[in-house]
Amino acid sequence: MRGYIYSLEVIIAVFLIASIVLLGLFSAPTKTPYLEDIRRNGENIISSIRKNETIRNNIVNKNLEFMDNFLENFIPTTIDHSYEICNQTICLGERLNKIDTMVFVSFFSSASKFEPVEFKLYLAPGVE
Repeated sequence: MRGYIYSLEVIIAVFLIASIVLLGLFSAPTKTPYLEDIRRNGENIISSIRKNETIRNNIVNKNLEFMDNFLENFIPTTIDHSYEICNQTICLGERLNKIDTMVFVSFFSSASKFEPVEFKLYLAPGVE
């Protein structure tokens, strides 16, 4: 009788090990964007801003609603983002609090040489 119980224990152990291995192999991992991909996305956004006068004018005029819409359409949902539009004294907008995994890109623009405006874009891996 002991031989049967031992055989049953071995079969259960093999089944459990095989189940764990198969679940590990065939489970779909969630893809987290790598920081280099996020940086490339940020650089593409800055490049688009440089090329588009309408966007630059909205930055200089501190049009947050326009920038919200622009960024929502441009940045994938897998990337968390925030931005600030700053002049010499104040910043409008908010900063992400993911310092360890955050990518920062910025762009300077101005309507006159005496009032430069900086657009600061913060990007980080998000949750789908």
